[in-house]
Amino acid sequence: MEKGDFFRNIILVILGFFILVAVLIFSGVLPGLRQGATSSGGVVTLWGPLPESAVADFLLDFNRVHDGEFTVSYVYKSPEQLEQDYVQALARNQGPDLLILPDTFIYRYADTLFTVPFESYPLRDFQDNFADGAKVFLTSEGTVALPVVVDPLVMYYNRDILAGAGLTRPPLTWSEMVADLPKVNSIADRQTINRTLVALGVFSNIRNAEAILTTLFFQAGNPLVIQGTSGKKVTLSDSFGFSQVPAVAAVDFFNQFSSPVKSVYSWNQSLPLDRQMFAAGRLATYFGYASEYANLQATNPNLNFDVAILPQRGVSETDRQVTGARFYGLGIVRSSRNFNTAFQTAFLLTAPAESQVLASLFNLPPARGGLLGASHPNPFQAVFYRSALISQSWWNPNPGRVSVLMQNLVDSVATGQKQTNVAVNQANQELQSLFTK
Repeated sequence: MEKGDFFRNIILVILGFFILVAVLIFSGVLPGLRQGATSSGGVVTLWGPLPESAVADFLLDFNRVHDGEFTVSYVYKSPEQLEQDYVQALARNQGPDLLILPDTFIYRYADTLFTVPFESYPLRDFQDNFADGAKVFLTSEGTVALPVVVDPLVMYYNRDILAGAGLTRPPLTWSEMVADLPKVNSIADRQTINRTLVALGVFSNIRNAEAILTTLFFQAGNPLVIQGTSGKKVTLSDSFGFSQVPAVAAVDFFNQFSSPVKSVYSWNQSLPLDRQMFAAGRLATYFGYASEYANLQATNPNLNFDVAILPQRGVSETDRQVTGARFYGLGIVRSSRNFNTAFQTAFLLTAPAESQVLASLFNLPPARGGLLGASHPNPFQAVFYRSALISQSWWNPNPGRVSVLMQNLVDSVATGQKQTNVAVNQANQELQSLFTK
């Protein structure tokens, strides 16, 4: 290359850089440069589901490090009150600057949150930094929230019951679960269930029935919702090239455990809530979230239980491992009165070191993939971490109405009102309608 060409290329690169910066400044993409926002600094108000006492020391240290730059003021919001308080605060133009939110917020409140564009946070970096399931926060333009923690669905199991049945470990697959039923189940006259291995087939007394069913959809190869050319497309009735529609197979599998005429009969709606049955030592396995661990311990301190990854369709190298989960992310409120500082603070709070501390405060796995890959000395947390790596979620358009929809789907098939394929097709239409309202 001639010397003149070399210097000409250098000048073009520098010129291109300044043009790019000018474009980002004009569009408000660069943090601290958004038009109409106040300058960096001041107080950033953060809402979250952790009590103030749990985060006090962390924020004291965090604010000390950034003394003279800004201060984070934390406000506790219970999960039950978060949505109502958020809507009311926005209506009064008194919303927070940052919000730790569940993934169920994403579809309904995405327009109230600032979508961090891929120009600021490239898709490649997002995929490299976070667990695969964190993609629930992504849109076609960027990320609606920066992932913080994962609350995976796991299988708690009673060690004494399994050992008494001659089982040396919990079932790894659903096939093993079915094979182990005769060794554990104690059912009198094919009706009265005294002890059982698994709670499946009913919504009314299975605490996480919806999460279990959606996990079965995931494991069968159905993501429930995908991004179509004209918006969200529900996939419940799609076959994905299989001879049987995956959602149909999942519903039939779930329902069979509550049918007295089936050999796998293990549960019915007259029994107590599954978590109560597990705590009482009458249910060998309980499908619950990682966040339920402390409650299980407190309910019965003498219960000899452990945890394992939720059963899978298969555990060979070619089988995809999946479990359902709730993801929590840090959202930047679009109407923030201190947007520039909120933007910068969001990235600081979700950096690797801070993410690890926040995860420990939640007592849940971090959403950062690099942190999940490390071994954890606590045996329960080790399983939670492994489960977080295979966790998936979805864009739930309306949690309340979806819960009713899923229960109606299961109940209409279990009672014989509808054939499974008919019920799945109807659920597909009803779920699709929730994305168009």
